[in-house]
Amino acid sequence: MLRLFALASLLAVAQSLQLPAAQQSTTRRGAIAAAGAALAVRVLPAGAAIQDPINMLSLKNPSAAAKEVLTTQELLNAFVKNEEAFVMGQVDADEKAPQLPRAIPFTTFQSLEKDAGPEFMEIAIDYAEAMRNARDLTKLAKLTKQKVSISSKEPGKPRVTMEIEYGLAEGSNLGSTKEYAGRAFQEAIGANIALNAAVDALPKKK
Repeated sequence: MLRLFALASLLAVAQSLQLPAAQQSTTRRGAIAAAGAALAVRVLPAGAAIQDPINMLSLKNPSAAAKEVLTTQELLNAFVKNEEAFVMGQVDADEKAPQLPRAIPFTTFQSLEKDAGPEFMEIAIDYAEAMRNARDLTKLAKLTKQKVSISSKEPGKPRVTMEIEYGLAEGSNLGSTKEYAGRAFQEAIGANIALNAAVDALPKKK
């Protein structure tokens, strides 16, 4: 019963994430998503310079919260350079493939708000939304790979039971693993852009 409830919950998430293009927000969140889509075509080449999170040493009295933000920034900067490895890892159900970094709790951003720039919390919301979408889409990608048993019975023949991936089961109403993984990666790019902007809004040592 719990398994069925979990599957139903994820299917509800699938429906909520399949929004028509005409309904997409034109707010900062929409702009970040658009920037992420453009960046996906040419995601940071291996030799590209990225902001080193060790730059925490340039922050004013870096706290544990700031260190968490900067450490996650480093992980996310590295993650967005591995689109094919992540997507195909989901398709192959490879646990050793690159995985989506853990999201920063919103309370961490709140603890940094008083010393950060005026748009810091708005940027933090953009990051949180993108990471939530990336996480939900990754869960859906994993759901498509779960095995389910399908039973059928023809007149005069014994019942036949076979095991297939849930995404291939008739009536699952799920997209492909690759589709969900690809969309999750695009959301991760948006989260990466937002997190880099949030770091820029943190106070620097004068």
